[in-house]
Amino acid sequence: MKTALQVWKSLNSDLGRLEQVSPAKQARILRNLAASCAGMIAYLNDLDDSNVDREAIKCKDAICDLMNTVLEFLNVLAHRSSPNLVTEAMNKLESTQVRLNVAESTARQNLSRKYGVPFPSLFDEE
Repeated sequence: MKTALQVWKSLNSDLGRLEQVSPAKQARILRNLAASCAGMIAYLNDLDDSNVDREAIKCKDAICDLMNTVLEFLNVLAHRSSPNLVTEAMNKLESTQVRLNVAESTARQNLSRKYGVPFPSLFDEE
């Protein structure tokens, strides 16, 4: 999951400067983001989790929820919806990120206790 998140993050490194580029390039960046979110969901859902800790599976599901929320947000933006819908989508995105942070932290702590070694955060830079 950590590798998948790092790949996704690097693919979407242009997002930080989205407002600085032309509308055509913005559209391309957002299409790439949508494709990478869909790819991340497919990749994570295809992992064999038959022998995986329950908390790690919850973390994977939380990542997929975040990716789905990003896709919903992009859909709102693509249809140039009202500012209220954009704000609502942003709020949902933030709350989904919070749920992911909690799931990741819980999984990491449980795995660390279970195996007696500290597990690094999925979000730590290497």
